[in-house]
Amino acid sequence: MRFFVYGTLKPGHERYPAVEPYVTRVERAHTPGHLFNLGPYPAAHFDNRTENMIPGYLLWTVDEDHVLQSLDAIEGHPHLFIRKNIIVNVDGRTSPAYGYEFVNATHLSETARIDEWYPERDVIHMGDEL
Repeated sequence: MRFFVYGTLKPGHERYPAVEPYVTRVERAHTPGHLFNLGPYPAAHFDNRTENMIPGYLLWTVDEDHVLQSLDAIEGHPHLFIRKNIIVNVDGRTSPAYGYEFVNATHLSETARIDEWYPERDVIHMGDEL
């Protein structure tokens, strides 16, 4: 089973250890759509009509049922993020994968749009305005 990840589940990031034992292969990938900064994590809006690409990783996994249940729980499927079948691009070839899209993605502000999620750069510190 393959999953496209673009935020906290990327290798080296906060939630990757939850799936790392089940990952057999990791590849840089991208898929059409837009990425938004929600503060502690990003949100994707997958959109085949745009030329804009969301960068991320394609994770190849084993123990599919366990990984699917774990990622659904992490992503809050179906209330916060919706699991979708998408097509990702990897080194000039396409691959089917699951990706998680924010349930209110079409209502996100253009001002929150980002090119790629870097938590050390994009984090919003609520106390900074005081």
